[in-house]
Amino acid sequence: HNLCNTSWVRQLGCPTPFVGGVNNTTYYMRWAPYWGRIYGSVMAPARQVRLVAEEGGYDVFANWATLVMISGAHRLSAYRGPLIYSNYGTTDPDVYYDSEEELYDIWFAELDEIVSVFYNNLDYAGLSKFDEVYGGDMAMWVKYINSLRLRLAMRIVKVDPVLAQTEGEKAMSHPGGLIDENSENMMLDLHGVTFGPATICYGWDDTRMSASMESILIGYEDPRIHSYFDPVEDLALVADHPDWPYKGIRVGAELVEKSDHMPYSFIDANFNDVGIVSKRALFSAQETHFILAEAALRGWSGGGLPVSAQYHYEEGVTLSFDEWGAAGAADYLQNDTGTVSYTHLTL
Repeated sequence: HNLCNTSWVRQLGCPTPFVGGVNNTTYYMRWAPYWGRIYGSVMAPARQVRLVAEEGGYDVFANWATLVMISGAHRLSAYRGPLIYSNYGTTDPDVYYDSEEELYDIWFAELDEIVSVFYNNLDYAGLSKFDEVYGGDMAMWVKYINSLRLRLAMRIVKVDPVLAQTEGEKAMSHPGGLIDENSENMMLDLHGVTFGPATICYGWDDTRMSASMESILIGYEDPRIHSYFDPVEDLALVADHPDWPYKGIRVGAELVEKSDHMPYSFIDANFNDVGIVSKRALFSAQETHFILAEAALRGWSGGGLPVSAQYHYEEGVTLSFDEWGAAGAADYLQNDTGTVSYTHLTL
């Protein structure tokens, strides 16, 4: 995750020239653990739960397990494309993969069944002993199901805009609603384990703030930067913006020595404290509103939504500020010119 997408989208920068600079951060894939992680830690146990639940006639649990499988598999497919999904668990050595087109058709059909079962069992209390996310609240799970459908719909909008709109509007118009408030965010308990990127940053010394975050967050005077990253100690690194003492690594730049970038901005120290950061988000309300903003631009509608692209975009930003305890969202939204030029410095 750290050597791939957080680097590629320029949220974090890697200071280490692994294998002479020939590694995931330069698009030469040497480490790809998602396959084993998703199949071993998500798909396998969820499938076992589903088999036991189906045998015992526990319809809600069986569908819950399928929802967990979709939640993991769609992330894996985003990286790897076709997957073993519909044939997962077969003993046939000639197992067939599902294409991405087939996967999305399967997932939308499964979500149809899951949301029907959950919505028709809103008073079901059987999950309460096992559900550490929503405490067995079936209505909240319906919101997650609809939000997940909305995410999947927007992901295929460039390849199948008709299906994307159909599924997106189905999610938007469902009476169970969407995750659209921070109190509804799906947060996964870390069970006392340190937040992964913090381990990489503090334990391994192998990740720092990216140069893009320096340019964008400081340029727009975004106060969320104080929650994301720690300031540098040596102000010589930030001579061009000493009032905002944060320094990032330019993703894609040639790395010579790891020590060149060790003084750059760490991830905020709170992430390294399990007493402060004990959960991580799997789905947040801000994502819902950003998707709804794009839905509005594309003319989608349903259930009175969307109000307008501007409304949902600004609501997403405001929710993000609230989530991070940052003030000044209104001022931030008025700033449409801020950026700072990046200057690479080493000590």
